Amino acid sequence: MWFGGAVGRWAAGNRGGARFPHFRVAVDGAGGTGHVAYQNPGPSTHEVNVDRTTLAAGALPLRANGLQVNEDSARLTPIDSVSLPLRTSQDLTVKLTPGRYVLFCNLEGHYLGGMRVELDVTP
Repeated sequence: MWFGGAVGRWAAGNRGGARFPHFRVAVDGAGGTGHVAYQNPGPSTHEVNVDRTTLAAGALPLRANGLQVNEDSARLTPIDSVSLPLRTSQDLTVKLTPGRYVLFCNLEGHYLGGMRVELDVTP
């Protein structure tokens, strides 16, 4: 039931060895409004950040600690985010214009462990 994928005009890819298997993306076709659903079966807390960028999912700038994405970087435009405690699920409804977006978990080491995926929105 849960999958990393997309429907309609949005395309998500597991480029760069993404390990974000418990999410799904769907679009209702009305002006780029989409729905991101994420289920966290464990083994730890996660978060989902949705940022617009021109960068590939595996090339986001890191903080000085080298373990997390630098969310203050001018190369990222935050769209939305959600925290996901263990064994919970959360939905986000976002309006995305054409371009590249990256969904990622920014808890220490999670992004580097592959919890990221690119989402390309086309007109």
